Amino acid sequence: MFLMAGDHAEAILDDGLFHGSQLSDAKAMVAMRKIRHMVSALKVRDKQSIMGKVA
Repeated sequence: MFLMAGDHAEAILDDGLFHGSQLSDAKAMVAMRKIRHMVSALKVRDKQSIMGKVA
């Protein structure tokens, strides 16, 4: 579900996707951190693959 384009996924998180969820605030914070980490890792991997194609 979170393997969308990086910026799009971050925008959804910033819009407060989890506000209505039944997670506690602490769990939501941890989940958002994990997702943000995954998103940034995907961005780095995409940049590296683009660089590889250019080189």
